Amino acid sequence: MQIMRRAVVVFAIAAAAMAMPAAARATGGEGEAWPSFNESSACGAVFMRTPYIDGTGRISRDTILRGPYAAMFGRTVDQVFDNLTRWDVPGSPEHITTHNRVLTALLQVATGIERAMASGLSYRVDAEQTSAIAARTIGGESRLSRHTFGIAMDINSRRNPFRQDNRLITDFPAWWLQAFADAGFCWGGLWVGSKDTMHFAWQGPAFTAGATLPRAFPPLTEATDFSVLSARVPVVPRPLPAVVQTVLADGDGNYATDVVYVSRLGGDLVVDVSSAARNHNACSVRRSVVADAPAPAASGFGDWDGRGGADLWLLGDDGGNARLTVRYAYGDYAAETAVTTAVPTPSANAWVSTADYDRDGDLDLFVVEGDRITVWAIDPAIGTTRLLLAGTTAVGGGELMLGDHDGDELPDLWSLSGGTLSVANAAGRYRAVEATFRPPSLPAAIVDAGVADYDGDGRADLMVFDGAEKSVWLGNTPLPDGEPPEVWFLSDEPDCRELEPTWDELGVRFGSGGFATRGAVGWLERIGMMPKRCDPTDENLDCPPEPATAGDLAASMAWLLDLDPVPGLGDGNGYDAAARALLASGHDSPCPVGDDA
Repeated sequence: MQIMRRAVVVFAIAAAAMAMPAAARATGGEGEAWPSFNESSACGAVFMRTPYIDGTGRISRDTILRGPYAAMFGRTVDQVFDNLTRWDVPGSPEHITTHNRVLTALLQVATGIERAMASGLSYRVDAEQTSAIAARTIGGESRLSRHTFGIAMDINSRRNPFRQDNRLITDFPAWWLQAFADAGFCWGGLWVGSKDTMHFAWQGPAFTAGATLPRAFPPLTEATDFSVLSARVPVVPRPLPAVVQTVLADGDGNYATDVVYVSRLGGDLVVDVSSAARNHNACSVRRSVVADAPAPAASGFGDWDGRGGADLWLLGDDGGNARLTVRYAYGDYAAETAVTTAVPTPSANAWVSTADYDRDGDLDLFVVEGDRITVWAIDPAIGTTRLLLAGTTAVGGGELMLGDHDGDELPDLWSLSGGTLSVANAAGRYRAVEATFRPPSLPAAIVDAGVADYDGDGRADLMVFDGAEKSVWLGNTPLPDGEPPEVWFLSDEPDCRELEPTWDELGVRFGSGGFATRGAVGWLERIGMMPKRCDPTDENLDCPPEPATAGDLAASMAWLLDLDPVPGLGDGNGYDAAARALLASGHDSPCPVGDDA
């Protein structure tokens, strides 16, 4: 597989100076990528959250785990512990116990370390300061630590401490850090808002050269016939007036299915994600502005670059051929590739979506027109196009969806039409209907429908959004612990907080992406106006919401340039102080500072 490379802006820590490798890409259902377990957006990819459980602290071996982390590393803590292996640290008598699915990456780490040692370099690992596997949640939260899954390790903790004040203290040499980065690990010394320099966490097989995606651990449930309406969740936020598309997709990096509105605003697109983690309440919207976006004939979300998250793809026409524009989730839709493909431009009545049809790790483009289906492999960087499938399908009408039904991890084609849910399997090239179901109490109007894993057990569930509610029909028996289906993705504190803006109070402001907001947090922390350990990518309740304002951008620039506040100027207003610090350092301003300008 050829890895796509593109230009992205990454604010790296100069002390580390690590180059993060590009990632491999997708497999599975609609828009899905190889699962990413990346722990921080400072490590060159979208931050992907671990699941929640009902409880905090240490957890027992019989605890059931949910979501893609469980599919990859074990459906219970017992399964995780049954799949551990020992990695002998090069140049040291010590070893680290980790999940066996991380071993390929660790062997690459060993190669990098041994190469450096051959030139006379050395670094000592102390067993008393080093650990890895630990079944627990993060701090006082109910969100699981990556140590639970055996994919994180803490090395030489006393010499590489955790610092809430964001101070970088480490004795790791650059060559040691680079060996881990090259193999697909995210280092805690790159975190924004705090530093955990002892900590290394594997980002997943897509980030390790030559790694393959193993089969998922089998579900602990049995398949059912979607005959029970399992959940009906009111979705409070509404789209902006010029809505282009409403889709069910993971828009915030926790693998749960959100309601995503895409609206046109002048020459820009506005992406509003009503988060399932916030129970789709009035304060659940995260807004991004996609500047200068073309008007699409079709659009959707999928992981085109393998960095996790939902990249926005837009399909237009260029002289009868489809033109594919991708705006990437990593960097908040700022980076773009645009290519003209060899795919004939689909008609206005066509259904267009993405999934990995040929299991090569790249997203493919699906086009269904009537009973005709074509699937195309496209390189979004250079436009190379290859026809993978052309034929007829038995499920060409109704509301169409892609997702694995028969457990072979291929994208099957589903149709919801006239109250009947039908599925044609990818293994049969979508020619015949393999199964039909009759979900009860379907809404009269359907805005979007999807098949995805709602309860985190590993089987496809049906979800339908009618413009006001998201309804769910599970495709499986309940998990044996009796927890509610939402336990793995629902936030500790989903309700609206005091003074938090509701969806109808959000402005459409400069959508600079997470980088500007994270920089603003760094500045406000530095001058004592923001709590330490504030990381807006980590659902921290004390952090300012995105998108960034002009004040955020000023504070971000002050942070990046390592400026100190000017005594007596901007006292009591961190954003004004940042702007005045920029002016004092010789930067120009396009407008007056102060007086609410």
